Amino acid sequence: MPAMLETAAALAVTAAMFGSTVAALAGATRVGAAATHLADRLFLERQLEHLIDRAALAAGSGPTRPPAIAAADAHRVVFHADLDGDGRVQPTGAETTALELATTGSDLRVRHRLGRQTMTVLELERTRGEVLARDIFGEPAAPSSASLLELRLRTLAGSGRSLHFCIPATLAR
Repeated sequence: MPAMLETAAALAVTAAMFGSTVAALAGATRVGAAATHLADRLFLERQLEHLIDRAALAAGSGPTRPPAIAAADAHRVVFHADLDGDGRVQPTGAETTALELATTGSDLRVRHRLGRQTMTVLELERTRGEVLARDIFGEPAAPSSASLLELRLRTLAGSGRSLHFCIPATLAR
């Protein structure tokens, strides 16, 4: 009889250890999935930063020195550059680049447009966004004189973050 009690106690301890191990592994799986999701989102944000930084650096360049920002509002900014030096900005090629925000329901899509080709870079659930033009001091500015663009992203829960893009051509004018 004592051997049976010892076996039952050992089984109970083993079951408790097994249960806590399974719970710990389930928690680690959730943490791993959250870390992977965060890493993927940060990668996409960096990709967007790279694409828009490239457009912002080239904006306003060329022999005709076109205005760096051709059009801007809260949901779109269009960059112009005379990259081939022919004195004209081609609206259907790489000389026209845009950052666009499109809202579908409560979701936001941040898109990069190069000529006529559009690529969705970020898809954010329950998020709103806007593009703001700023001067060199960070104050609101007209798009034609903006030297900094702010992409402000806000979740419906209230948290938010901003991405900033410098437009060097406006600083050199």
